[in-house]
Parts: sequence; C-alpha cells; structure tokens
Amino acid sequence: MKLVPSLDGNLLATPKFKDWLTYVNDFNRKYPRAAKSAASAFTSHYGDDLSGNRRFSLMLNAAVGNENTNALALQLQTERWRDWTHKNISPPKVFDFLLLNSDDALKNPLFTFWLKYLDEFNARNPDYRMTLTGALSIGLGSNEKLAEVLETGLSAHGTKAISTTLKNRVFAEWEAKEFTPDFVFENVLRLKKGYWDPNVPGLSDPILKFWLRYTHEFNHRHPRDSTTLLDTLRNNFADASIVTMLVDSKTNPATEASAQGLESLLFTKWLDENLSPRDITRLVYADKSDEMLNKYTRLFQMKKPNVP
Repeated sequence: MKLVPSLDGNLLATPKFKDWLTYVNDFNRKYPRAAKSAASAFTSHYGDDLSGNRRFSLMLNAAVGNENTNALALQLQTERWRDWTHKNISPPKVFDFLLLNSDDALKNPLFTFWLKYLDEFNARNPDYRMTLTGALSIGLGSNEKLAEVLETGLSAHGTKAISTTLKNRVFAEWEAKEFTPDFVFENVLRLKKGYWDPNVPGLSDPILKFWLRYTHEFNHRHPRDSTTLLDTLRNNFADASIVTMLVDSKTNPATEASAQGLESLLFTKWLDENLSPRDITRLVYADKSDEMLNKYTRLFQMKKPNVP
C-alpha cells in the first residue's frame, strides 16, 4: 500500500494514512522477523535521507498541533528517535531532519525532543560529546545565529522559559572555557568587522544584546576583570564609527535613552583624554546637526574652563 505523495496538511488525519498504519501493524504481526516501525517504513518509502526526513517532519509538525493526531505524531517521533539512536545519527544531522534550522526553532514542538536526543547521544558517546553551544551553532549555521535566536526567544512570552534555560547553559559553557567578553565579542559572535568599519553593531542588534547579557554575568563573577560596552566598542572600532552608531540609535525610540547614556560615557572618556572640541570635530562628522559637538563643547568649557 502506498501513501499519497503529497504531504500538504495533516496527513495523519486522513483515512488513507490510517489504513496504511493498520497495514504496517498487521504486516509486523504476521512477519515479525521482517517487522519495521511505521516511522521506519515511512522513511524507507520517502527516503531515509535529509529530504525524506524533512518531509516526514513537515507531516509531524502539522499533526502534533492537532489534538486528534497529537498522540500518534508523538508515537511516530519516538519511533524515529529509536531509529536514529540505533544508527547513532549526530545531533546536528537530527537538527536538520527535524527542520529546526530556522528563526522559529524554539517554537517548534519537536525542539524538546532534540534536546533530549542530544543529552542521550552524549551519554552513548562519551568520547564524542557535543556541547549544546556546538550542536546548536552547527544546526543553526553559526554562533551569531544562535545568539540571535536565543535573544529573540528571551523577549517572547511563549519561548522565554526555554530560551532562559538554553542561555544559562550557553553562558556556563563559555564560562567553563574562560571566555572573556572581549573574546566572545571578537571570536565567538564575530561582532568585530574591522577597526575603521562604520558598521558598528547597533544597540537594537539582538546579537549585541545577547553579548551584553553575558558581559553583565561575567562582570558579576569577575569584578576585577570587568569590562563595559563602551570600552569593548572602542577596543574594536574607531570613535568616529561609534558616533555614527549613536546618531542612528538616537533616532530609534527603543534605543534613544541607551544611546544618550553611551554618548555621555564617551564624552567622559574624551575629557579624560584631554580632547578639545576641535580635536573631536572630525570624530562627530556623522552628526550633521552638530548636536554632539555643541553638547561636548559646553561640557568641555564647564569642566576645563582654563583650557583655551
């Protein structure tokens, strides 16, 4: 018996699929030596490869959200799990099979299956253990994408709990590897493009916001080695590029207050470095309104009245 080739909609709810499932169960009872699970039979039919497994996942995703087919979908997923366990399929490959490599990975009901599979894979393969960060970054394509997905998830009610759990595990792994915020900024999340690059990550950038979360926790644990956003930005970008970012961020109501605060900190740095208004003229070129130059000039004259 063959299934219809189309997997549009909830195939598990169709009479044809139910008839096919009955056929598989009857076959297994009659021929136990040749028995195979319904999930295994399905992938044999559509292909036990990336394409076939993705098609199966599309079907299960449609079925798991329906109360009439949820139990059957979870049963089939459990059967797939056993097959993958028997074949010792790697977690990143299973991640692809489950169609989790998207911005909505944390919303996928099969994501929790994958987390458990990762833990069991590591228990079976102690010499080939994969960290959560490593497996997720491979599955999603990069550490940057992982940070973006988790930061977005932390801001959404439906995914905040799972995102918090994952964030804590990721940060614990970075801490165990003694990753400093500067190292994470440059080498893990690759927020540094080039010292003179004008594309400084904006204050609304989810990757930068995720980095800030780690920085706050790192500073709490290591007060002697603490760092700040401004210090990190100045270590990696020219002041003129930072000013460009601040000008843009002040036009966004969501980041205006943070940008104003960062601007004040930058002014303090310039004062400490004895930079005159004339010195910073070229640095604030991006501010066509001259607002920053005028503000700094007033501050400089107030703090250093005896300097011409």
